[in-house]
Amino acid sequence: KSTRGTLIAHRETNVLIITDTASNLRRLLDIIRLVDVQVGQEELQIIPIRFADAADLANILNQLFASGRVGTVAPGVPPTAPGTLAPPTAPPTPGAPAAPAGERRPLIIAERRSNSLIIHAKRHELETVKRLIAQLDINIYGGRRVFIYYGENAKAKDLASVLNQIYSREAGPASTPTAPPAPGARPPGYVPPPPPPPTAPGAPPAIGAPGIGEAGVTEGQVKFIADEVTNSVIVTTYPRLWQEIESTIKQLDKMPRQVLIEVLVAEITLTDDLSLGIDWAVRQGRFSIGSATLQPGGTLTAPSSILPPAGAFGPLAAGLTAFTFETGRFFTLLNTLASENRVNIVSNPHVLTSENKKAVINVSTSVPVVTGQTTGQVAAATTTTTTTTTTAGLNQTVEYRDAGVILTVTPRIGERGTVALDVKQEVNEVGAPTPPTNSPSFTKREAETSVVLVNNQTLVLGGLIQDKLTITDRGIPFLKDIPILRYLFGFKERKIEKTELLLLITPRVLGTALDAARITDQMRRATPELEQAIKRAPRAPTQTPPTPQSAP
Repeated sequence: KSTRGTLIAHRETNVLIITDTASNLRRLLDIIRLVDVQVGQEELQIIPIRFADAADLANILNQLFASGRVGTVAPGVPPTAPGTLAPPTAPPTPGAPAAPAGERRPLIIAERRSNSLIIHAKRHELETVKRLIAQLDINIYGGRRVFIYYGENAKAKDLASVLNQIYSREAGPASTPTAPPAPGARPPGYVPPPPPPPTAPGAPPAIGAPGIGEAGVTEGQVKFIADEVTNSVIVTTYPRLWQEIESTIKQLDKMPRQVLIEVLVAEITLTDDLSLGIDWAVRQGRFSIGSATLQPGGTLTAPSSILPPAGAFGPLAAGLTAFTFETGRFFTLLNTLASENRVNIVSNPHVLTSENKKAVINVSTSVPVVTGQTTGQVAAATTTTTTTTTTAGLNQTVEYRDAGVILTVTPRIGERGTVALDVKQEVNEVGAPTPPTNSPSFTKREAETSVVLVNNQTLVLGGLIQDKLTITDRGIPFLKDIPILRYLFGFKERKIEKTELLLLITPRVLGTALDAARITDQMRRATPELEQAIKRAPRAPTQTPPTPQSAP
């Protein structure tokens, strides 16, 4: 200023009061404009990325600032003085030259969940970053696309249901940071100029709270539809998200492990040393095999010499006895009893099921039971399980019920070779007719339990004992059939026998298709008649592809 000019600083209002000639005032104002700049003010902003991947953009921007190709010092501002503490900066990118000493670079971090960039930099650096983002974050795919995944093992309906739960928006929008927004923060949906990128038709707008970008893949950017006809899952999403979604679907669509459940239903006649049942005979040492005892309250325990350390049992129904042992040991017992004509093999079914899928073995007979009876004439009607018959003045409704053994098994395979079985056993027997319809009565015995076995180990469920009455006509042939003389030359012999029903359950884990083929081959070889019948069965001729003809 000149010698006549004055310069006064008013600290309360942060104002300079200058009096001088016009030429000096213009020169002083130019100096003040160069000095009065925002040098140390830094801001923190969260910028949503609409189309590109936030991690890729963060990597590109960090490389640009680390290489020095993009300036970080505002025009007219001297470099930072030595000894000045610099704020934390982004880690250097491998392969990029280091920034000059004392130069502070912007901190750019990618937030993958919301696909946003968290930037801490000076205001002029933020403007540079926004201009670069506006030119890089463009829609090159035209919005969402449709992808189709064809299921190989799981049902498309189940896959779509699970995926919709994983990628649904039930978790709610992303939470707003606790720190207040910095000065200059932009409202939602802001696209920095210049120039604004062209928006393709159908492209989603930026959504979210202030400072939060568009929701990520876990918040509703994807839609799943199941096509049961082709067993495929139709996915509508952005191409940048498809790789992660496809990886998730493939993990869910793995080939399930399978279990071959072998069941042997045997009826043993209890006489002499077996009069109290197989359980009592085993406990008394009649047969040298291991046994498991049922404690009061339904907890099954077993000696350590029988079960491996991994063996365990769940609660059992009271009155039900269970054994577990090596398969060959109990079959030795059955062979011993069979040699004495005290074993009747009722059935020996095999069923193959997947893990966590219920398998039902029904060895029974359908018995008609009158469930309703009225008088009067009505038209006869027949349904699947119910039949309505009409006689003179009498109408009866008949329903068919199963009498026999019904076994339901649900296997679960452990990682250490164990097989957990949810077993439900139901035994229905036909009793004597009961008035007024003279329909047979039914005796129902049911037990439900959960056990854990080692692969190829046999579980025996027993304790279902009943009395069986047998009436036999005996006497002198021909004479005992004459109405009057049969009382002199014949008699009826009544014999009551105790029988116990045993169920032997053996799970065999089939890890691959080769294991299933091996088991099938063993069953075919065990029955030569079946093997010969399969060979004689007509088969469709194998079609060979036509040989391509060479061009003339």
